[in-house]
Amino acid sequence: MVFGNAADNDVTFEGNHVWYTNSTLAGYNLGSVAANAPEVLGDHLRRALQAVADGTVRVDVTVLPLKEAGHVHELLESRASTGKYVLDVQA
Repeated sequence: MVFGNAADNDVTFEGNHVWYTNSTLAGYNLGSVAANAPEVLGDHLRRALQAVADGTVRVDVTVLPLKEAGHVHELLESRASTGKYVLDVQA
């Protein structure tokens, strides 16, 4: 199995581990859900936004001046960053 296609490197592990440990593995493919069940995606989006709004889920946001756009791009390309970046055009 492979997971983590948003990460720097895909991570693999033996699928038998799930079976041997009586575990459950679930996946979520945003593109597939959007194409095949847009109403489900809408519900998931509403629930996710509510979780952010009520503090159940925290989103790390870094605000940087627009002049740092090149640096932010390098961070995103390196895939070593986490959270979200906002460029402040008035700073």
